[in-house]
Amino acid sequence: MLTFERATPITPIIFPEAIGGFSDRRHDLSPSSSLTRLGLAFNPATRELSGTPILAGTGRFGDGFSFVYSVEDLRLNFVSRLVHITVLENGAIPAFVSLAFAAPLTDQTFTLGASVHLVLPDATGGTGAHPVFTYSLIGMLPRGLAFDSATPTSLHQGRTVTYQIHDAGSGGEQLQQQFTITVVERPHFTEAVLDQTYIAGVSITPQSCRKPAAASRP
Repeated sequence: MLTFERATPITPIIFPEAIGGFSDRRHDLSPSSSLTRLGLAFNPATRELSGTPILAGTGRFGDGFSFVYSVEDLRLNFVSRLVHITVLENGAIPAFVSLAFAAPLTDQTFTLGASVHLVLPDATGGTGAHPVFTYSLIGMLPRGLAFDSATPTSLHQGRTVTYQIHDAGSGGEQLQQQFTITVVERPHFTEAVLDQTYIAGVSITPQSCRKPAAASRP
């Protein structure tokens, strides 16, 4: 459905050209009399719809005024499709403000086996006073992680994923940003640490305490 504002010149729209059939194909958008009442015009030679809507309305059933876009070739072969046009009062189409992340997104490091609770940033801007956003995370996450809540169950070093926010009301406007996820192992001792007993005033035999094992890599 095409939606325009009354008293606002439309950005000219080029309708798709038909292929196949015989030569001298003629494109048309009808009824032309209804287009004229709306303040619009269709040029069959260029397939361009242009003009300045002068009549607001959503049609009989609320889904727009109905028009037929058709093509006919030299041998009268004919194909058509239905086009709906809605004209709203001036200012009724929500304004679009460029999308932006509400906060920076940084690389993340998680600990193996520890629950993860990370809220990714929202977006600002979008279409209208209450834009509808959809969110997605693109890429292969470390095992055990999901885009909601998770506990990593495998080690990973710097896996890159893409965070995406889409504005459902803008016709395709979206944000994307990449970041990396690293999963490391908890520090642990390589052998048991035993309790020790000493006598006050008696020198002890020096003993070395082993450091925790470094986090292993996948």
